[in-house]
Amino acid sequence: MVELQVSGQNDGGKGRSSNVLYPYQESRRAAEAAVGTELAAMERKHSAERAKLEQERVEMLRLLDEDIAADEDGLRFEAKFEEGS
Repeated sequence: MVELQVSGQNDGGKGRSSNVLYPYQESRRAAEAAVGTELAAMERKHSAERAKLEQERVEMLRLLDEDIAADEDGLRFEAKFEEGS
């Protein structure tokens, strides 16, 4: 916020300063609040998307581990079958 020092307003002309807000300052405050709200919404959305992607990554790794374990079991079975013949 920008504060302007204005002499002679509401001070009886004694040179004391007062804070005066001009219309553009109020619009700037409103714009800053809107941007802050939008940024917070974007951060929440990003956080939710990141959590979803992390959940998908964990599921893919779990499935990969299952596939690897199944392949290892298959190889063990084949090795035992070849040894037995």
